[in-house]
Amino acid sequence: MRRCVGFLDHLERDRGNGARTRNARLAAIRSFLGYAAHHDLAALPIIERTLAVPVKRFDQPMLGFLSRDEMQALLDAPDTRSLGGGNVIELC
Repeated sequence: MRRCVGFLDHLERDRGNGARTRNARLAAIRSFLGYAAHHDLAALPIIERTLAVPVKRFDQPMLGFLSRDEMQALLDAPDTRSLGGGNVIELC
C-alpha cells in the first residue's frame, strides 16, 4: 500500500501530473489488483488495503456557452471562397 501511495504522490509531486491523471493510474492499479485478488489469496490483505486508497478530488471547470455574436463570428470565420472553407459552412 505504501508503494502505491508513494507512486501516486510521485506522479503529482515529481512529474507534475494532476489529480485526474493520478486517479486514472489508481483506477488501473485497482483493476489489476481486483484481478490479482482472484489468483493470489495470500496477498488479499495487502490488496484490500491498497484498494481502500481513496481517489483525489479535483475542481471541475464550469462550462460556459457562446453568445449569439460569438457563434456568428465562428460561422463567419471560414473563407467560403476556398474549397475547405465552403465545406465548413456546409457542415454547419
